[in-house]
Amino acid sequence: MNIWKLTPVRAWAARGMSALVLTSGLMLAQPAYAAEDVATITAYASGAPETAWIVVQWQSPVDASWHTVDGWQGDLDTTQDGVSYKQWAVSSANYGQGPFRWVVYVEQGGAVWATSEPFTLPTDDAVHVDTSLNGATAGAETTSKTSAPATAAETGSELAAWIEELRFDAQGAGTARISLLVGGASPTTYVGVQYLDAAGVWQDVTGWQTQAVINEQGLAFVQWGVSAQSFGQGPLRWAVYSGAGGSLIGVSPSFYLPTDSGVDLVMHL
Repeated sequence: MNIWKLTPVRAWAARGMSALVLTSGLMLAQPAYAAEDVATITAYASGAPETAWIVVQWQSPVDASWHTVDGWQGDLDTTQDGVSYKQWAVSSANYGQGPFRWVVYVEQGGAVWATSEPFTLPTDDAVHVDTSLNGATAGAETTSKTSAPATAAETGSELAAWIEELRFDAQGAGTARISLLVGGASPTTYVGVQYLDAAGVWQDVTGWQTQAVINEQGLAFVQWGVSAQSFGQGPLRWAVYSGAGGSLIGVSPSFYLPTDSGVDLVMHL
């Protein structure tokens, strides 16, 4: 599997920016705010915690998994109007490449606060691809991928489960968490969160699907951050798959998002 890595290659004249190159050939540069004739990607993260950490990820064409781009990650910057953002310049050698996505964490190494929809890099000079994220519409967006009724196979059988509420230090941010632990899981286990729409059909929550991480206890682990705007929403449920694009193993009992910051709602399957 190719891993994106950045190494310096040359100086960029515009505003003293330094150009960077990935070992796979993706050339990137970091501006404070790029010159108007430089193609850029920009994420605006209104309401993100002061501790937020933002990254750009690329999707592997081999297994559709997402990987963080080395060098395209860091703390959020702030515009003159006080809006949190991050911007990167794009080399012409990489115009039109994709898919990529932005991921904002509550803190470096912490829970996910927001995930953007996939996007492709600009296709020409002075083209700017802007993305707006917030904990309600990106990290826990309830936009349906399909309106077709779920089949019996897609509905899945409900797995035995128990729930506990743990506390964590939210560091003053209005954030909570939902976590899933699955015993006896395969390393390929893939997990999503679904919501029940007005028609009574379970739909995927956009951005809340990922490959599970197998922890030291051999349990599959997934965790998402929840913004204050989404507190108490539901019903939702976890859906466990054999792999990305694989068969549905089963679903959890339904639940509602935490109603207070610093609460981690942990589901054990």
